[in-house]
Amino acid sequence: MDEQTDSTVLDEARAGNARALEMLLERHQAQVYRFGLKMCRDPEDAKDVLQDTLLAMARSVRDFRGASSISTWLYTIARSFCIKKRRRSTFAPARAPRSLDTDAATEARRKRAA
Repeated sequence: MDEQTDSTVLDEARAGNARALEMLLERHQAQVYRFGLKMCRDPEDAKDVLQDTLLAMARSVRDFRGASSISTWLYTIARSFCIKKRRRSTFAPARAPRSLDTDAATEARRKRAA
């Protein structure tokens, strides 16, 4: 994939060309899916991450400054969605674990109050 071509297509997508945006989505969807599969380790989660990432790209393509490559930008978005997905997974704790320091302070207050 030629970076210059991506850059040109990106400029057209920023200008509102729907076909250019579609072309960018098609070019990068396989890479984003593979990345999601590696991160999430579940094909269904990877599909969800792909969809969320491509939607986010479509919504914010005009705001993309081009400080990095398109693929780097998409990997960053996908990584964020993978992390969110893992936090909401059935294996994630229902609530954040409490700090041991907090437990010790609470116990000390209980002893003083008694």
